[in-house]
Amino acid sequence: MKKNGPRREGKHKVTGSAIYVDDMRDTDLGFKPDIAIPVTSTIAVGKIKAIDAAQALAVPGVRAIMTHENALRLNKPRTISMAEVSEFLPLQSSEVRYYGQCIAVVVAGTLMAAQEGARLVQVTYENVQQEIAVDLNTGSERLKAVKRAGIAPGKLEKGQAMEDYAAAPTQIDQTYHAAPHHHNAMEPSAVIAKWDADGGVSVQMATQWHHTETLMIAQAFGLGWTNELLDFGARMFLGKSGENKVRITNMMAGGAFGRNINTVHTLLACMAAKVSNTPVKLILTREQTYTLMSYRGEVKQRLRLGADADGRLKSIIQEPDVAVGTAGAFVEPVGEASLQIYAHDSHYLQHRVAKLDLNGVGWMRGPGISSAIFAIESAVDELAYRQNLDPIEVRLRNYADVNPENGKPWSSKSLKECYAVGADMIGWHDRPTGGTVRGDGKVIGYGMATSIDLGRQFPASAKVELNRDGTGVVSLAVSEIGQGILSALIKISAESLGIPEESVTLKTDQTALPYAAGSIGSTGTFSNGTAIYEAAQVIKRRLIQAIVRDKKS
Repeated sequence: MKKNGPRREGKHKVTGSAIYVDDMRDTDLGFKPDIAIPVTSTIAVGKIKAIDAAQALAVPGVRAIMTHENALRLNKPRTISMAEVSEFLPLQSSEVRYYGQCIAVVVAGTLMAAQEGARLVQVTYENVQQEIAVDLNTGSERLKAVKRAGIAPGKLEKGQAMEDYAAAPTQIDQTYHAAPHHHNAMEPSAVIAKWDADGGVSVQMATQWHHTETLMIAQAFGLGWTNELLDFGARMFLGKSGENKVRITNMMAGGAFGRNINTVHTLLACMAAKVSNTPVKLILTREQTYTLMSYRGEVKQRLRLGADADGRLKSIIQEPDVAVGTAGAFVEPVGEASLQIYAHDSHYLQHRVAKLDLNGVGWMRGPGISSAIFAIESAVDELAYRQNLDPIEVRLRNYADVNPENGKPWSSKSLKECYAVGADMIGWHDRPTGGTVRGDGKVIGYGMATSIDLGRQFPASAKVELNRDGTGVVSLAVSEIGQGILSALIKISAESLGIPEESVTLKTDQTALPYAAGSIGSTGTFSNGTAIYEAAQVIKRRLIQAIVRDKKS
């Protein structure tokens, strides 16, 4: 694939002309939305005793205040992302599970009126728990072994790991601790929701996967197939748009990588529009993104490596403790990558989970891999130091020619070449030992590490049209979250059809377009690009058939 050519959305981003959800005005939308502002809890665990909204309702411009007392009753959706809303829906009861939980939404004609109304909502609580658990220290008694972590097994065993470790001449035994990670994208996030005359809902938002959002909203409000698995299967494998009345327009994302999937505030926007009987734009503050959007939870893991006298790994024992919120089924898959990076004889992995008094965790860039790679690479460096081996040499001695977990061959692997080229480029073998001390007393050190990410491909579909004038139109509901997928898919479309890039029109923003794989897990371009390529091949075959049949050709 050619590398030249500008990013399709690049100019709009660097010049400030890119339109994000909060930039949408009535001239863009064709209607004027009211502004919705969430009010969040000031306690972690307890119940709402009373909400006094009189002062807030007296603010000029305030249209409605939604609480658990007047909010719509929702159906519990089964989210593929395992998000918080699959277990704990907003504003359905007086229960408070975490600090920063949404307990009301103020709807007003202007942003200032909504903010003032939110400030004046008075809330009193009861049954407030003083003893709460918000980290793995205070929540250690809640730790329980789990069978699943993300989409991977929570427990894995190969051989006799404990026995091999006990017999190993060199033993590394360390505990690694990673604090919670929050996304902090430049765009705090906003959602525009409008209920339509036919009882359906139209939503403008930035999402990583059109169809998971459609399914969540459809299930919650009873607008789609009651069987979520049938609905999603029809979308994924048949390219169907589904039998529901949820219409999502996907906007430019100011940051995603896990945070823009099945969020609480997406449902809140739709609920607020229903209660106020007007279109709304719900806007999160920077503070609210910490509790109304998902994040990577705290991880503490004990990691043991057993190696022979030559530095070859005999045993890997990994025991991660993972913090999650009191709702949601997602668990950080800490062991997904660490057992596949180096050859070894045996391993033992067991995730334990503590449900803390926090909001739900979720997918975040490099789920599991971030925590796992830091730990095992630190341990392998210690193994190299303990055995007086070069860090690259110890990794070469444990080079995995096949996947160590299942014995399957790699589709491609150039790690040895990477070691050699990288070492040569930075002068690794001539580096000073112990670092170089500068005049200001700081030390310049040399280090290296290996990483792995698991390549996956998901089902996807695309509609490809080749016109008589040599232009092409490619349609699929795919998400651009900053990774350049729009530019990549245009290049794939152009090369597959044999036409210039400027002759390709790419349609991506509407849910009604053909089902596309989400922009998740580094799979979007691979999965959706393949669908476009295959569709283009069908066009080529049909053209050839038409040419063969036409005697004048």
